[in-house]
Amino acid sequence: FTEQGLFISDGTIVTSFNPIDSGTYSFTYIETTLHGCTDSCEFNIVVNPLPEVFAGEDQLIPYGGITTIADAIVSGNEPMIYDWSPANLLIDPTVLNPVTDNLTSTTIFTLTAIDSNGCANMDEVMIEIQELPPTTTLQAITGPDANCMGNSATIPLVVDHFNYVSEFQLKLSYNSDYLYCEGYCNPNPSLVHNLTAWVNQAESEITFQWTSIDPLTFNQAQTVAELVFTLKQAGQGNLDWYTGETESYFINGQGNSIPAEFQSGQVTIYEPPKIIMEDSVFLCEEQGYIIDGVATTLNPPVAYEWIYPDGHSYGQVPIFYNVNMSDAGNYTLIATDAPGCIDQKTLTLLVFPNPQAAFHG
Repeated sequence: FTEQGLFISDGTIVTSFNPIDSGTYSFTYIETTLHGCTDSCEFNIVVNPLPEVFAGEDQLIPYGGITTIADAIVSGNEPMIYDWSPANLLIDPTVLNPVTDNLTSTTIFTLTAIDSNGCANMDEVMIEIQELPPTTTLQAITGPDANCMGNSATIPLVVDHFNYVSEFQLKLSYNSDYLYCEGYCNPNPSLVHNLTAWVNQAESEITFQWTSIDPLTFNQAQTVAELVFTLKQAGQGNLDWYTGETESYFINGQGNSIPAEFQSGQVTIYEPPKIIMEDSVFLCEEQGYIIDGVATTLNPPVAYEWIYPDGHSYGQVPIFYNVNMSDAGNYTLIATDAPGCIDQKTLTLLVFPNPQAAFHG
């Protein structure tokens, strides 16, 4: 070939054509026989240009801020397809200039554009977090971010930058359709003697109060106490702060109010799997039977475990080719879905002896 980058040997192309620029490339193929006879053919390769992509100027925003990537530019053969990643941090990854929400760590976003010819190009933009949370921060953290319906969730109330505090009140609400507050446990040893708390079940409100003649300072984040909730139904359990000056506040040793920020917590409540299986089965000796159980779930996959009457655990389904009296008993199926939620159900297998036919004399 007359252009560098394409070579041929024994009729087989052995290297690829890797153009640097777009345009039309002309090639001539010449073949010469052993007797010196030659022939040639010409052909063109059209190389389409890549789309031009600019993901925007890097930004510096406050902790937890919201910003718009407003200066992204894409050009090329229309129609164009856009794709931002990581998409889970964007409201709409298919929008050229999306909004980023609640950023707490520096993130690099990648914009990929694909034109009508299928040519793709990409560019990156960095959203840098300017600072950590404000000086005094109260956080309601859900411990584990998720739990299963019917279980208990222990939610710590955490204070950070707790400096020279002589009094505080913490008041929050919870959505009672999903959460039932049982009370609190594990109060902080430095606060326990002057700490009072109560739950208003009718209003779904929780209040903590503490006061001391000696101002207290924590050198690092500390847990005030742990709230204990029963998770009533699948969905989203929320904790929301009352942030009025007379509802949630901190007072220093001089009697002055301390600026504070309150961050609410959430717990995702998963619905456990549901096992479909008979309660009992009646068999005669030497019959064949398979104990069939299956679990429905919104969070696959499901792992199955069988507990046999002898107390041992097995992974395989109980199959009987010729059932006998010793096979009788309780067979328990335990189903565990992806978040770890569990359901179990027991089938009672009853085996009866066959009658004995006999003549009298």
